[in-house]
Amino acid sequence: MKYFIILIFMVFIGNVIFGDKIIFDENRERNLVRIPYYDSGEELILNFPKCNYGHRNIEGVQRSVFLYFPRPTFTGNYQKTFNCPFSKDSATVSLQIGTTSNFKIQGQKDFTSNEYRAAFFEYGQKKDSKLEASKNNMKIYRSGIGINAILVGDFKEKKHWLMIEYHDYDPHLIDSGFMQVFKITTYLNSKYQLEYEVYTSQWLNNDDSGLKVDTKFADDFRNVVQNKDDNIIDHPEIIKEFILNNESVIQYVKQNSKEVSNNN
Repeated sequence: MKYFIILIFMVFIGNVIFGDKIIFDENRERNLVRIPYYDSGEELILNFPKCNYGHRNIEGVQRSVFLYFPRPTFTGNYQKTFNCPFSKDSATVSLQIGTTSNFKIQGQKDFTSNEYRAAFFEYGQKKDSKLEASKNNMKIYRSGIGINAILVGDFKEKKHWLMIEYHDYDPHLIDSGFMQVFKITTYLNSKYQLEYEVYTSQWLNNDDSGLKVDTKFADDFRNVVQNKDDNIIDHPEIIKEFILNNESVIQYVKQNSKEVSNNN
């Protein structure tokens, strides 16, 4: 009995000292967070483990939230392992969940979540002035200084709208996050959107989370972008892998959330 007590004590002390190595499981305490869709009476209720909210005790009504996971979580996570971060010092990836934009453009129709990004890119410009290329059910827009955005159209694998932002080829930035990290924007539906990042294997070299992921699609994407004689929209097979990866993320979020309406 004495040795059992000592063992328990040592485990407890180990957890305190080496707490950054603990992987939290799905039975951890959860926080309920409500994200109302403006004044419509509808809201999205999140029910993620408390430890995914970082070191802030976020509960109740929020306009948007950031959830934190080990860095590789949204990059080819074929085992569908969604843990909490190991510690406050570990490299993490954030998953932002919030409402879609409801901006209006005078004299134009209302935009769905599938259209509003394109409308934003083109608003106030000459027709297609920011459209860089269009092919294979994809459009590339200039979305910022050196930044392009692929708006993914119809693919049989795609159930949710998807945009991939990436940096133009720049030989001075090849080994930096500018060309190794890709921002994803997607939608649960017309009211709620998600944002997260996908990484290349190079950017995950020093990750110690232990997650097993397949980064080939991200590496292939980077290699095409870095080839000045190639164009990413000539490679729908790579975009298909981004779509499948995104649908896995969407499924995880839907398993930990629900939409409700307070309208009678």
